[in-house]
Amino acid sequence: MIDEEFRYVVTMIDDYSQYTIIYQINRKFNLKDVLRNYLNLMKNQDTLIHWLHSNNEEKYADHHIIDLLKKHEIKWKLTTSYNLSQNEVAERCFCTLFERTCAILSSVNLSIKLWEKTIMTVIYLKNKSSITALNKITLYETWHDKKSDLSYLHTFKCIVYHHVKRTHWKLNDKSLKCQFLNYKKVNQYCL
Repeated sequence: MIDEEFRYVVTMIDDYSQYTIIYQINRKFNLKDVLRNYLNLMKNQDTLIHWLHSNNEEKYADHHIIDLLKKHEIKWKLTTSYNLSQNEVAERCFCTLFERTCAILSSVNLSIKLWEKTIMTVIYLKNKSSITALNKITLYETWHDKKSDLSYLHTFKCIVYHHVKRTHWKLNDKSLKCQFLNYKKVNQYCL
């Protein structure tokens, strides 16, 4: 079941590692909250942000966003919307995320309504994948300075059994048959 319906995806991509964090929002005016959350995350990781690149759309010109960037002394670089030569990393990432999401939905015959869960799985797997530009180190390793455990990965939409904690009778089922849809955290899944 979908918790909340989102309409937009905001991608935050680290320039060096290409580690990507996405936020799902239902209204464009939620961008200031996304940026605030991201800046807090970076502050908690003792990571400084020097530049923010975004396309030159009206939604980014909100005075709250501008004030937030000034407060954190972040320089803002505006580029032309949908221009691959200026936004190559972000545009390619965005296209790849949605192409992979569509491919997964199509290959396992899922409703397009599950795109929100699917794209979270796609970004999770992207960050756990190695890339040649970083000598085959995963994006996760570069970002977190530690190897990631991949032993818990599952095939999308595979059959899994959810343990039912309390049953009223000894002969009741102690598990519920489900399908795997998303990763929450290590060993935490969305079924």
